[in-house]
Amino acid sequence: MGVDRAQRFSAANPCPVCNGYDEAARGNGARCFGFLSDDGRYAHCSREEYVGTLERKVTSATYCHYLGSGTCRCGKEHSGPISAHTAANGKAETKRRANFEQPKDTVYFYRLPSGEAIYAAIRFGGKKPSYPAYNKDGVWWLGTPEDYSPIPYNLPGVMQGALEGKAVDIFEGESDVEVAKKLGLYATTNMMGAGKFMEELVPYFRGLDLRINQDNDVPGKDHALDVAHKLFGTAKSIKVIPPFPGVPEGGDFKDWIAAGGTKEEYLRIVEETSIENSDETSTPTPGSFVGILPFKSVGDVFKETDEDIPWVVGGLLATANITEISGTAKLSGKTTLLLDMASCLLEGQPFLDIPTVKSNVAFLTEQGNNLKEAL
Repeated sequence: MGVDRAQRFSAANPCPVCNGYDEAARGNGARCFGFLSDDGRYAHCSREEYVGTLERKVTSATYCHYLGSGTCRCGKEHSGPISAHTAANGKAETKRRANFEQPKDTVYFYRLPSGEAIYAAIRFGGKKPSYPAYNKDGVWWLGTPEDYSPIPYNLPGVMQGALEGKAVDIFEGESDVEVAKKLGLYATTNMMGAGKFMEELVPYFRGLDLRINQDNDVPGKDHALDVAHKLFGTAKSIKVIPPFPGVPEGGDFKDWIAAGGTKEEYLRIVEETSIENSDETSTPTPGSFVGILPFKSVGDVFKETDEDIPWVVGGLLATANITEISGTAKLSGKTTLLLDMASCLLEGQPFLDIPTVKSNVAFLTEQGNNLKEAL
C-alpha cells in the first residue's frame, strides 16, 4: 500500500502507541516501521506487544490502533498526549492530531472576533485534564503552534461587553465561563488554567471594568492575584472577588451556582466587595478594588465640552477628527471591523446597532494582498 513519507513515524513524530520509529536503534525495543492514517485517526503500529485483540494487517504488517477518545481494541486509550521517543539531539517532540469527537469529548473553542476557532481546550471523555489544541489549515493538532499568540476565551463576548460599557468577569476555567454566559454575564478565562495568564492577554482588557473570580484553593487565589497584578494599570478597574461562600476546597463559580447561587446574589457580592478611590494607585488585595490612574473614554471627554459632536458613527467616529483603532496584529480583527464600518457608512446603515450618517469613504492601506483576503 502507498504511504506518504510524512505519515511514517520518525524521531520527531514517533508512534503514539509504542513511541518507536523506523530509524530507531535495533535490538532495544524502540523500532516501529508503522505510520499514521490519512485522517490521523489511526496509528498503524508494527509492534506485537501492544496488540491486545487487534488483528495484523497483512498488507502493511501493522496493527491498527484507534486514536480517538475511548478505549482502543488493544485495551488502552490513546487520546491523550504522550511522551516522544527522544532523538539523539534531545529535541524530538510529539505532534499529534487532536482527534476529538463531540459530544463525547468536551471542547472549548477559542475564537477570533470573526468567530473563527483557532485554539481549543479539549477534555477527552469530558474529564480533566484539558489539553490545548490549535487549528492549522483546517486540521486540529494537540499542543500550541510555534507562533502561539494567546487570546482570551469568549473574545467576541469580551468585545461586546466593552462596546456596551459592561463589566467583564474573569474566571479560572472555561466551564465557569459557560455557566456565567448563561446568566447573561460577559465572561472570559485564559488557556490552560491557573498560573497561565500570559502578558500577551493584557491589551485585550484595556479600559475595562474587571471582576476577577477565584477557585477556593491556594492555586486559585494565587492565580487571581497574578491576573490582577498583570492587569493593574491597564484595566479601568479591578475587583478581586473572594471565594464563594459554602463551596468546598477547590470549588468554583459553577459549583456555587449548582448549589443554589444566583446571578442576583453574585452581583450583590460584587457590590459589597470593598472599593477604594479609583483615582489613586494601590496594590491589589483579595476582595478589594484596584485603583489605577483615571481612565476616560472618548465619550467621557466629549461630555466635558460644550460642543455638538458631528458624529458619523455615534460615539466612535466624528467629522474632522482622528480616531485610532488598535489591536493585536492578525488576531484582533481591525481590518474586518473597519471594512464593515466603511460598508455601513456607504449605505447609511447602523454599525453594530450604532446609528451612522451616510458618507463617502476613502480606504487607504498598506496591506496589499491581505486586504483582498479581507474583502
